[in-house]
Amino acid sequence: MNKYLEKIKIFLSDVGNRVKDFWHKHKNDWKNPKFFTLMILPHDTSNVKKIQLNSNWFKVFAIISVIFWVSSLFMFFSYFSLKNRIAYLEDVEKKAIKQKIEMENLNSKIQFLETQLARLQNMDLKVREMVNLEVKSSGTNFAGGISNVKSDDMTKVMLEKAENLEKEMKLREKSMSELIEYLEDRRSLFMATPSLWPARGFITSDFGWRRDPVTGVTEFHEGIDISSPYGTKVVAAAEGVVIESGADAGYGKVVVIDHGYGIVTRYAHLSASYVPVGKKVKKGEVIGAVGNSGKSTGPHVHYEVRIDGVPINPLKYLFG
Repeated sequence: MNKYLEKIKIFLSDVGNRVKDFWHKHKNDWKNPKFFTLMILPHDTSNVKKIQLNSNWFKVFAIISVIFWVSSLFMFFSYFSLKNRIAYLEDVEKKAIKQKIEMENLNSKIQFLETQLARLQNMDLKVREMVNLEVKSSGTNFAGGISNVKSDDMTKVMLEKAENLEKEMKLREKSMSELIEYLEDRRSLFMATPSLWPARGFITSDFGWRRDPVTGVTEFHEGIDISSPYGTKVVAAAEGVVIESGADAGYGKVVVIDHGYGIVTRYAHLSASYVPVGKKVKKGEVIGAVGNSGKSTGPHVHYEVRIDGVPINPLKYLFG
């Protein structure tokens, strides 16, 4: 449209020059105009009307007509040019509004991500410090504004910032998953550690070499004997799965539990076993009762801890 306006300007300039030239050449004609007689003849040839016309009138009419049509043409193109300009400005305004909304949404998203990331970072840091784990850091710093960035690049910068925050969120989520997995494993190990006393009572025979109270032969005692009244509840020292439950030649009634991690506990000389083979028991769950079955000289529970098949002193794990 601007090209058309330029052409109109050139055209008007050319018309102006031609008018000037025409005036210089014919200005004397205006001083001595020619006259024309217009005769109007009725059908009955009576009352003939004569109108005398000055040639300058035709010239004035022609000039006015040229000016009118040139002005109309100029206004026509100006109108469409203005209309297109308004449409362009409206389109620019719509894009600006859309961009503003997108930037506001991006800004809200960035603020949300920054808040969530800060919470994850603090939680990750505190828990790792509590369990003495290495603190992981991406080395990325998202602090600071973007006030010095040109408005044209603002959206691009905010998009990049949001993408970086999302990547950092994924890293932190992965770190938290690893931490949770570690804690779950530690929890499982803790729950599998035989730290509870299987029964209330007094130790009458320690772990290690001793003289057998029945045979009188010196032999290695692979557990501890806890003296307690007959029928006292016997509980699982840790959670696990029962792999043996019932009568045994020397141990009498016995319960054996596999706790995982290579840890196995044995509860012998019971008066009753309350759990079948294959049952998953919780830490502290009642599994039997103190008795005097098998090779025994009185009510007690013989308690063993084995790791990978090797007998370990149970007192290393018992609390209290």
